Order: sequence, then structure tokens, then C-alpha cells
Amino acid sequence: MLLTETVTYLEMTSLAELRPARPAPPPFRVRRSEVPCPELSRFFYTAVGGPWRWTDRLGWTYEQWLDWVSRPGYECWLADVAGTPARYFELQGSAGEDVELGFFGLLPQFTECGLGGAFLERAVRRAWEKGARRLWLHTSLLDHPSALKNYLARGFRISHTETALAEKPEQPVGPWPGSAANEQHAAKARELTRSFQRPAPQPAAGPAPAKRFDLPAGYAFREGFNNMDFSRVHAWLAATYWTPGIGRETVERAARHSALVIGVFADDGSQAAFARIVSDKTRFAYVCDVIVDEAHRGRGLGRAMTQFALDHPELAGVRTWALATHDAQGVYAPLGFLSVTEPASRPADWMIKRRRACIPG
Repeated sequence: MLLTETVTYLEMTSLAELRPARPAPPPFRVRRSEVPCPELSRFFYTAVGGPWRWTDRLGWTYEQWLDWVSRPGYECWLADVAGTPARYFELQGSAGEDVELGFFGLLPQFTECGLGGAFLERAVRRAWEKGARRLWLHTSLLDHPSALKNYLARGFRISHTETALAEKPEQPVGPWPGSAANEQHAAKARELTRSFQRPAPQPAAGPAPAKRFDLPAGYAFREGFNNMDFSRVHAWLAATYWTPGIGRETVERAARHSALVIGVFADDGSQAAFARIVSDKTRFAYVCDVIVDEAHRGRGLGRAMTQFALDHPELAGVRTWALATHDAQGVYAPLGFLSVTEPASRPADWMIKRRRACIPG
């Protein structure tokens, strides 16, 4: 059947335009599908897009799917809920290029579970980690009614729209005949899904953060190794009490192998602060090398970077956070960090081993 289809094209030209979403409820884990897999890509295309009449690739051969997932710059990311793949997104494009968010969606049973905003934020952040020049996507008004709202809420801007007649099936397709049109089945699946979602773990007794600590006006976050100005970062760290004289190669190697690298940048494009997080992204995270340029101190940038890390979608499920500081306890206490001398931090549980530096700095 012929349907009038309006396609909306949206874009984002800087990570600073991203509007963060609320953290996804646990258990929620994001991971990349490292091995190109045509079967996986086609499964999500049919299961996610079936209810919304995604049909342009249903006739693709295995070779066409294999060519798609093997292209340079292609990435597929999945979100798990209690170990079950629930969402996916595909990015196409390399550093210095326009990167397309080609497909983004969730299985029908995971709608209305509060996952969309956090997962879209992760897709956006990953595009800039890849070194995107611009991130763009398109969505049809035949898609889920919340799709366009989600894109706009995260900071995407509409560039243009196109309207044309499109050949679409009378009934939505799905991963098996009749599945996409059966809302009763989807509702039962969503009910089952919610039974696996559990409240976020409560922190140990201690001072709770009184408020959020965000960046002041005139600054923006960037994340990812390739977005840092390591000439400045190295100069800062080499002058600190904890890494005096450290070499640039060591600074860059440490950042490259960190779970999260954060920078704060001023409006003129210069980097004003830096931090990195060492973590397994599951149970433990260590905040380290938090440093603010002297000209930008006193504005809450260090605390804002730590807040950013605590809220990051990839670290939202981490329960235990640690850091070491000689003189900045007052920066971190309002965020809920306790000194290990306080009974609420259970100091007897912690042990530490220090050894002489074995990596030349």
C-alpha cells in the first residue's frame, strides 16, 4: 500500500550540544558487538523495525548484510537488561567524517522502560569519541511516536524534512508472522521485563549529595582520548605533587587505557580541566588525575567532572568509587565521598599496597 511518509533529518555538530538524559534503571549494560555479524544486524532490524514498517532491507542477501557490517567505520552497540539484549544502535563513519546514526531502537517488550534517553546519549557520546565532524540521522513519522521527541530532547536540531509516497506493507512486519501487530503479546512481554528491573542499590550510610554539580556557563564537556589536548594535560600533571615530572608518553598511555577520559573546554576551544576514570564499568571505579588549569580554578570544574563521571551511562551501575587526595577532600565530600577514617566508609575493609614506580615517567 502507498503511504505518505515524512522523513525528518536531524544533526548535531558538537558534543557540547548534547543534553544528558537521566540514568537508565539497573540492571542496564552497554557493550559493543566487536565481531561483524550479519545475523545479529538483521535480527535487530526486523525485531526493532518490524512494528514501524522498516522494509527497505528485508530483501537483502547475506552478502549485502555482510558488506554492510564489514564497512570501515561501522559499529554496532547493544544494551542489555538483566543479560538480555534490549536495544541497539549502528554508527557509520570514521574520524573526521560525518557519522550517521543509522539505526537506533529497542525490542517491543522494552518500550516504556525508561531506557531510550540514556542509550541515545551513549550513542551520541560514542560518535564524538570516534572523532565525528558531525552526527546526523533521519527518522520517519511512521516510526515510534517517541522517537523524534527523544532526538530533540537530547539536543539534535532538525536540518530539513522530505515528504513522499512510499510503498509499505498493510500490516507491520516483525521477527515472525503477526508478531509486530499483536499489542497484547507486547504488553505481556513488557510486564515480564519490568519484573527484572530492580531499584538502584542504595549507598552506604553517610552524607548524601545535597545537589547536583554541573558546569557553569561558558564551559562544555568533551570525552574520549582523541578530544584531549595532551600538550596542556601533560604540562599540568608534570607539575602536580602526585606525578611530578611525569612523561607525556606515560600520560597518554594511562589515558588511552582508562575507562573514561573527560575534559572541560572553554568557549574559545581551549582545554580548562582534565580527569580520567579507571574502571571495570561494573563494580569498581577509581577517579584519578583530576586537574584544573590555574586560570579556571574556583569555578567548580573538578567537582563537575566528577559528577559527570558518576552520571555517565557506562558507569551508572558501578557501586564502589574511590579516589586519593591530600588536600581536596572538600571538593568530593559534597558528592558523597567519605574519608576512610570515617566509620561509615568501613575502613577495616580496605587494604592497599604501594610499590616503587616500575614504569619510567
